[in-house]
Amino acid sequence: MTAPIEPAPQDRYTTLSAPEQRAYRLLPLVPGPYLTPAAAGAALRTGPATTDRLLDALHQAALLDRLPGGEPEVRWRMPEDVAEHAASLPDPDGPDPDGPDGPLAVLARTVRSRLVRAARLDRVIAPGRRRYAPAFGAEADPRADVDSDIGAGDERRAVRRVQQILQELLADQAAASAAGLHHLAWQHGDVLWGFLRLTKPYAEWGRVCEIALDSAGRCGDPGALARIHLLAGLRARRAGDLAGALDHHQAAVRAARRAGDGLTEAACAEHHGATLIEMGEHDQALRILTEGWELYRVLPPHPRGKALLQRQLGIAHSLADQHDQADQHFAAAQQTFTGLGEPYLLARLSTNRAETALRVGAPDRALAHLNRAAEHLPHRTGSDAAYLEVLRATAEADAGDPDTARQTLDRARHLSEGLPERHPTIALGRQLADRLRVAPESQSSQDPADRNPRHRR
Repeated sequence: MTAPIEPAPQDRYTTLSAPEQRAYRLLPLVPGPYLTPAAAGAALRTGPATTDRLLDALHQAALLDRLPGGEPEVRWRMPEDVAEHAASLPDPDGPDPDGPDGPLAVLARTVRSRLVRAARLDRVIAPGRRRYAPAFGAEADPRADVDSDIGAGDERRAVRRVQQILQELLADQAAASAAGLHHLAWQHGDVLWGFLRLTKPYAEWGRVCEIALDSAGRCGDPGALARIHLLAGLRARRAGDLAGALDHHQAAVRAARRAGDGLTEAACAEHHGATLIEMGEHDQALRILTEGWELYRVLPPHPRGKALLQRQLGIAHSLADQHDQADQHFAAAQQTFTGLGEPYLLARLSTNRAETALRVGAPDRALAHLNRAAEHLPHRTGSDAAYLEVLRATAEADAGDPDTARQTLDRARHLSEGLPERHPTIALGRQLADRLRVAPESQSSQDPADRNPRHRR
């Protein structure tokens, strides 16, 4: 027997009711590899129950496929021939590009809805972070109730949820930029900040920053431009592109000053100082960080930003062998990070203290700090875990256990797979591997400062 010939999309379309036909025409305008009820509701301006009925009707007419899985949301996709047919249909009320069902309006509603959703998740991921994008001040969309199970302190689940919708957000940003909706496109850099910082997907991070920088510039908003240059500079530093990071820091501070935004200018000092530390310019770093510290002393309170800068000041003082001052800044930063409930920042701080302990030849103390860092880190990415293992191997070698250090370094190499070639962790791992090829008895004559890794931001 031959399979029955399925009616053409046009024939199936004519069987739909008027609301179903409208949904059929508008849904192909939603960016991304699939369609969720929340995105469909935003595009159609319909509530959850009505949206579900419309999607089900299209599914029953074989115009919409339900994809497998899809937790926590059902996911749909139009077959390619169906999507082409739907996109070719004229608006029965006549073309009105500025009307509520015009392509720009549908795209803007969809993008804005998902921006607001991502903004809510970012508040869970980085609760004390200062935010600039309008999406953070927007009213909650009732269609985002799918995330209502994620509350304060649920950082791990919030990160997983953003990971699940990341491809939608990337498609939204690209579509918004291409359509000239630059006021929406740049905001993706701000709402994804916490996620990108934690998970470090370098390719996606670079794409987000590239589009956001272009869109922020086209908007003529120096405050937005400053924030995105900060994010791009952070990515460059983490990837080992220190010259590129400096360019972004300098552009960020210029934009922040044009915006009259002192808190962002102070944040620029923190990022600039961190990069100078990576470059070995410790005196210059201390000068820049001190300037940022003075700004925080006279600006409206921002505890998280001030603590982040104090962490860098602690590192700079430690590298200058000013350990009492370093401890004061580290202790103040720890108190703030604990109050904010941000385990990632506590892990970074414990890592910095481990670096300091290694510099002064205290490997046992370094191992204790590394153990605390591992406890704090809620979901270690490859780069974070690899760096901790490189430091652990260094401490083990310093403690006179090169065999264990080699095993730990092997784990670090495995965790480093996929990192950019210039990533600082890869360079430090190679330095330690060279050192471990030397007989253990020759290592004891080295100064700890000569054989231990520098502070990494």
